[in-house]
Amino acid sequence: MEMIKSLEAFINADYDAQIQSNGTLPQETDKFSIQTQEQADWAVRKIARIEHSLKEAEETAKKEIDKINEWLTGQQEHAVNEKEFFVNLLEVYHRKIIRDNPKQKTIKLPHGNLQLRAQQPEFAFGENLLTWVKQNSLPYVEVQEKLKWGELKENLIVKDGKAILKETGEIVEDITVTERDTKFSVKVVE
Repeated sequence: MEMIKSLEAFINADYDAQIQSNGTLPQETDKFSIQTQEQADWAVRKIARIEHSLKEAEETAKKEIDKINEWLTGQQEHAVNEKEFFVNLLEVYHRKIIRDNPKQKTIKLPHGNLQLRAQQPEFAFGENLLTWVKQNSLPYVEVQEKLKWGELKENLIVKDGKAILKETGEIVEDITVTERDTKFSVKVVE
């Protein structure tokens, strides 16, 4: 086991020497490139370490963000409770004045206004309202058309940059097809 670790350290040191001391890849003039499977595996190990470091940084940041959010939630709750206390005191005060002078719906103060306003009624309706409106032929039903893109896409073929309907061979208007290069990715085994 010790021998494997020292061999790995030797390999890493050898390849790490090919990377500049500031952690960036060498300039184009150095022509650093992967030539062998061992070098490719070394690069994958480097990516794994980078991803691990990033994951640790993200976890640390998340813990700090959670602490700050917890603190903020406490501050918000305190502020809401304190504000609610003073709003209730002001409402009691204003309602006393309204009893004496029903027309004084607004009290203007140097730092704000106190207002009492009538509100519209609140409506709640059940599942059967739509059925009732339809049965009574009322014009209060909205029908929305929506394209089934997933189904349409399954029935298209692409030829010469055009979208063609499989069943009819017809070119589908208003679809722009952009061919894309193959996508390269590295999957690190954990």
